[in-house]
Amino acid sequence: MTKVKSPLGIILSLLLILTSLPLTLTVLAETSDDGYLTYTVTDDEAAITGYVSIPEGGELVIPEKLGGYPVTAIGEEAFYYCSALERVVILDSVTSIGRYAFRSCASLVTVIIPDSVTEIGENAFYDCISLKDLTISDSLTKIESFTFSNRTSLESVVIPNSVTIIDSYAFSYDTSFKSITIYDNVISIGTSTFRNIDADAFIYGHEDTAAEEYATANSITFVALCRHTDTEIVGYIAATCTEDGYTGDEVCIICGETVEYGEVIAALGHTDDDEDGVCDVCGLSNH
Repeated sequence: MTKVKSPLGIILSLLLILTSLPLTLTVLAETSDDGYLTYTVTDDEAAITGYVSIPEGGELVIPEKLGGYPVTAIGEEAFYYCSALERVVILDSVTSIGRYAFRSCASLVTVIIPDSVTEIGENAFYDCISLKDLTISDSLTKIESFTFSNRTSLESVVIPNSVTIIDSYAFSYDTSFKSITIYDNVISIGTSTFRNIDADAFIYGHEDTAAEEYATANSITFVALCRHTDTEIVGYIAATCTEDGYTGDEVCIICGETVEYGEVIAALGHTDDDEDGVCDVCGLSNH
């Protein structure tokens, strides 16, 4: 004989199933308190989905929080074709920038991407023809295809040490380029990554690396960087009882470049172990 559950038993069973499922809270189409941005909230994290307007002067600071939730993402096409945007400062709560997020922002000149950002989608800054001042996150491991390509005004770029892969066409058709610096950590540079850049541009990097291989294969002038294998300390100053000292700078003997700047050594202060009123180190009395 089959036992039929009571209505209360069925309800309790359903509640048990529902409470075992992962809970995701999503709020759609919320607008920021300042009226500039729209965003969604998922699992207590905000993602910017678009904008209502841009502050006067064209500068936008991506806030750390919206509606009390940390902003962790700038979504796909969030600022697509936003002609009023001139400068973007992203605060360090953001970890990802979606595909096409700033595509074709024709007036965008300056972008500061903090080290908290670990992912930037392809075409994120494609066709930003005024982009001239770019700070890239030192936490990226890959620069996707077409991320910064097509007629930007970038004259130089330094690929962060964290990057290991630069995909095809990532900086292609950026005809203003004069210099590109690529360090040892980059092991793969895609086809046509720097296609159609300025004919007089240089790629700076270390010998026997992906940077040199790419430059040679694409007839781009390669300039070898010094590896600073032989250094010395310059400018050391010992601290005294009353005067600060300096640890000195680490300077490459081969190329003369300062590899690491030193630090101030705090004044030592007087020592009077025998309590005779005279410093045991410098001989100064009445201290």
